[in-house]
Amino acid sequence: MRKILFTALTALSFVGYADSGKSDSFRMVIKGRPQVQLARMSYDQTITYALDEFIAYMNAVMKTTDYTGRTGLFTLNLAIAGNESCELADATMAKHGHSFKTLGREGFLLARTSERHFMLCAYSSRGVLNGVYKMFEKSFGVVATRPFVGLDFPERYPDCKPIAIPYSERPAFSYRGLGACGYQSVRPHESMNKWLSRVLMSAGGGGGDLLGTSEIGWAKAPYGFFKYMGGHAFHRLVPPREFAKTHPEYYSLIDGKRSWAEKGAQLSLGNPEVIDLIVKRLIEFRRAHPDIDSLPFGYNDSWKNPKNRFGWSEDPLDLKMDSPKDFPKPGSKRPRTWSTRYIKAANEVVRRVNKVWPGTKLQVYAYHFCMLQPPDCEIDPNLIISFAPLYKCCHHPIFDPNCPRNRFMDECLRGWAARTKNLFVRDYYSCPNRNYSLMPLYEVVEEVRYYHKLGLMGMSPETAPDGPNGANVIEGAFQSNARFSVNSRYERYWDANALTHFTLARLGWNPNEKLEDIVALYCRNHYGSAAAPHMAKYFLLKDECIRKSSHPGEKPSNGDVSGDSPTASGEWCFAWNWKSPLGRYAERLFMTTSAKQAAKNAVPLIAHLQAARDAAYGTKDMEIRERVEKEYDLLKLYLLSFGCEIDEHATGNIKFMRVGRGDAE
Repeated sequence: MRKILFTALTALSFVGYADSGKSDSFRMVIKGRPQVQLARMSYDQTITYALDEFIAYMNAVMKTTDYTGRTGLFTLNLAIAGNESCELADATMAKHGHSFKTLGREGFLLARTSERHFMLCAYSSRGVLNGVYKMFEKSFGVVATRPFVGLDFPERYPDCKPIAIPYSERPAFSYRGLGACGYQSVRPHESMNKWLSRVLMSAGGGGGDLLGTSEIGWAKAPYGFFKYMGGHAFHRLVPPREFAKTHPEYYSLIDGKRSWAEKGAQLSLGNPEVIDLIVKRLIEFRRAHPDIDSLPFGYNDSWKNPKNRFGWSEDPLDLKMDSPKDFPKPGSKRPRTWSTRYIKAANEVVRRVNKVWPGTKLQVYAYHFCMLQPPDCEIDPNLIISFAPLYKCCHHPIFDPNCPRNRFMDECLRGWAARTKNLFVRDYYSCPNRNYSLMPLYEVVEEVRYYHKLGLMGMSPETAPDGPNGANVIEGAFQSNARFSVNSRYERYWDANALTHFTLARLGWNPNEKLEDIVALYCRNHYGSAAAPHMAKYFLLKDECIRKSSHPGEKPSNGDVSGDSPTASGEWCFAWNWKSPLGRYAERLFMTTSAKQAAKNAVPLIAHLQAARDAAYGTKDMEIRERVEKEYDLLKLYLLSFGCEIDEHATGNIKFMRVGRGDAE
C-alpha cells in the first residue's frame, strides 16, 4: 500500500475548487489528495458504520491505508433527519424541498450547509449509508462486485468527478434483498452482509426467520437493514416437541390421523386455541424485538404428503374456512388451493397483534402451486405477501404469454397485485448445478421492470452465499445446513452468478438502468479498464445466445399455453426444479445440440474472452488475470460437455483439439 501525506491545501487550490463549475459541487479528492473530514451529528450504530465505510472506500480507491477522515479542507456531516437528533439536518431537508414523502426511508440528500461544510442526511441511518455508497459511485465510478472480492478494486483512482449538489436519490423498490440459504450460524461470516449493504440492498441475507433473528440478528445490526421476518414459521410457533403429545388437535388431520411432521403437515388453523397461541407468541416476540418490520406467519415447507400436496388439515374446523372457489372447475388441470383458509387465519392473527402493537406487519407465503392463487377473502393491509413462484420457467419472463409454465404464475401474481401492493417476489436464483447462472440477465431486467409496473414492494430471491465460507456453518455441518457440500463450491457458484446478483441489485434501486451500463460498470470494477470492454461484450453476447434459444415471441409446438396447468412446459422452457446437467445449459448457450455446430457458435464468445485475457495479462495484475481465467474456465467447461476442447497452443485463428469424438477440422 502506498502512503499519502495529507497536507493543507493552499488558498489557490480552494479557489480552484470553488470556481470549478457554474453550479455548486462537492469534490472528495483534489490534486490526488482526499480532502474530506468526517463528522457525526446523529449518533446511531449505522451512522458510525457509514463513517467507517467512507474511510474504507477512500483507502480502497486511493490504494492507501492512512486516510482516517479526521482531517480535510471540507467537513462532511452525517445525520438523520426527522427524529429530532439533528436540527441542521431537518433544516437542510426543508431548504431543498425534501420530506419523508419525497425521500422515504432510504433516500438521501447531499447539500452544502456553509462555505466548507456539507451535510449527508436521510430519514434513516440506512439512507445515510446508501448516500455514502452513491457518493463514491458518482465520484469514482466504483461499486462492489461480489462478496468474496470486498473492496479490492482493480485500479487506483487518483482523481474524481465533482458531484453536482444538491444531490438526492431514492430507490424504486422498498424491499430489496437476497435470501441466502445456509447463511445462518451463531458466528456468521460478514462478507455477504457487507456486500448486500454496499450494493444498496435493504434486507440482509439469511437468518430472517424466528430462529435466525434470535441467533444472528445482532450480526446484521450495523448495516441498518430493515428487519423483515419471514420463512417457514408454523413449526416454530407451535413446536411439536412441546404440543404433539398434549394437544395433537393443534396439527393437521390427514386421512383420519393427526400429523405434526415438519415436512408433511400444517397447523389446524380453524382451531381457535391454535390462533390464540400464535397471537400470544407473536406479541411476546414483538415485545422482545420492538424494532422488527414484520413478523412471520409462513406455513411449513411440505412435499411428503401425496394426497393433498402440502399437508393441509381435513379437520371440519379447517374445512369450514375454505371457499367453493378453492376447488378447480371440472376438467381443469389446476390444483385445489388452501390460500383462503390461510389468509383468513393470517387476517385474524395480524389484527389481534395490532391491538397490542399497532402498525405491525405479518409476512405470509404465496408458495407452491397449491398456494399461489389469491384467496377468496379480503387481504388485511398489514399482511406482506411473499410470492414464491417455485418451478417457474427461468428462460422466459414471468409475463411471457407464450410460455406454458409461466402463464399460470403470472395470472396468480397479477391476482395478488390487484388486491395488495404489500407484495414482493421471492424467486429462485439458486440452482443445484453451481457452474452456470439459472437466471439470464435479460430475464432479470424484464421481470424487475414488470414488478415495478405492477407496483410491488420488490424482490428477494433465494440463492446461496458467496465464499470463502459460503456455507457459514461450523466444520462438519455441511450435510444438514449447507446448499453445497464444500466451501469452494460456494465460490464457484458465485463465479457463475455474481453478475446476475449484481444486476438484480442495480435494478432494485433503478429499474430503468440499461443492462449495457450495468454490465459495463460491473466489468470495470471487476476486471479493470483494459479487460472490461471485452468482458462486457462476452457477457452480453452470452446473454443474447440464451435469449435466442428461448425463442422469444414464438409459441411452442408442445405444451398447453392456455395457462390452465401450472406444470405445463414448452420445448424452450428451463425450470429450477428440473435436473440441471451442464449439457442442457450448454445447448442453450451454443444454440445447438450438434458438437460441430457448438464449436462454430462458440468462436465469437471465445474471441471476446481471449481478447480479455490478453488485456488482463498486459496489466501484470495477477488478481485480474485470475478473474478473467475463471470465466474462461467456465466456457471451456461448457464446451467440454459437447466433447469440444480448445487448442490452447494454436496461433492465429481459434482452433479445437477435438470436436465431439472426432478430430477438429
